[in-house]
Amino acid sequence: MKETVLSNRVSRRDFLKGAALLGAAGLVATTGSSLLTGCAPKSSGPASVRFQPAWIPDMQNGGNYAAISQGYYEKEQLTVEILPGGPGILGGTVVDSGDAELGEMASSVDLVKAFSQGTKLMAFATVFQRSPSGLAFISKFPDGTVGADYSAGPVALKGKRVGIQGGPNLPWRVMCKDAGLDAEADFEVVNVGYDLAPLLDGTVDAIWCFLTNQPGMVRGQGYEIGTIDSYQFGYKVPGNFYITKPTYLEDNMDVACRWLRATRKGWEYANSNCSAVSEDVTSKLAETYGTQLEQQVSQCQDQIPFMESDLTKKKGLLYVNMEDWENAIKILSDIGELESVPKVEDFVTTTVLDKM
Repeated sequence: MKETVLSNRVSRRDFLKGAALLGAAGLVATTGSSLLTGCAPKSSGPASVRFQPAWIPDMQNGGNYAAISQGYYEKEQLTVEILPGGPGILGGTVVDSGDAELGEMASSVDLVKAFSQGTKLMAFATVFQRSPSGLAFISKFPDGTVGADYSAGPVALKGKRVGIQGGPNLPWRVMCKDAGLDAEADFEVVNVGYDLAPLLDGTVDAIWCFLTNQPGMVRGQGYEIGTIDSYQFGYKVPGNFYITKPTYLEDNMDVACRWLRATRKGWEYANSNCSAVSEDVTSKLAETYGTQLEQQVSQCQDQIPFMESDLTKKKGLLYVNMEDWENAIKILSDIGELESVPKVEDFVTTTVLDKM
């Protein structure tokens, strides 16, 4: 392997001003059973829920903020607190410790690993139907110069410089294996940070990123960005998803149903009103996190295709694709990274969605 190491210029975290000021961002929406019972036809009464996001407050949780601003949680008699998120704050850890009733994780393979090691968490809804991780490349420069076209995936990048945080990661290895390539020997792997500077200055030909986030940060500078979707090229796993403890669902199924019902309405509103919801989120959070309205609108628009699928068209937003969760188990099992191979139904459920 030929590997080049760069200093981490500005990380994804540092790019957003003030990310260390985590305590300032909690937002609250205020209103004055067993797993088999499902959601009661009528509300079981007022309840409070603490929700831990997977990242800092932004349009990645636009549906939750819309559920607050549009009164959807209030109509369900819920007081919902969105806890501060960011570097070092993991949704799974916070929920497992009891510091939040509900949370969000961004990596399906992390949940599979955690469950195989004994952590008892349950995924009950999926925000991004497919992982939003992948590669970005410049298809056109601000001066109009035509860039590259690597849309054919790893085969088009053979022999090129590929920027990945920490070197060849699991999704990249899966993509390359699916294409019959060696994730290290067939490429010049460059260790980069989370910003796109190495792509813009020509250090790399393509760079690993969140396709719902980083590309939108540079489009405003006049670049046209092409993407390589990891799901399309073999890494067929879910993206962001909601979690809780199985015991919480056993004791609070009605509350979970009401929360998820309001959250789905929030996402439906946010995806149809990106500008308005992004403006609301930015006005509340820009001072602490340095979020920019244009980037937030772009992020909202970019993530909609990741939230929709043939399954959600039939079942509604947030539905769970069990087959993709099976893929996450298989990927880890095939490379020997599981202490024990779990059954998907032991840590993923559609019960809440089906009983809303």
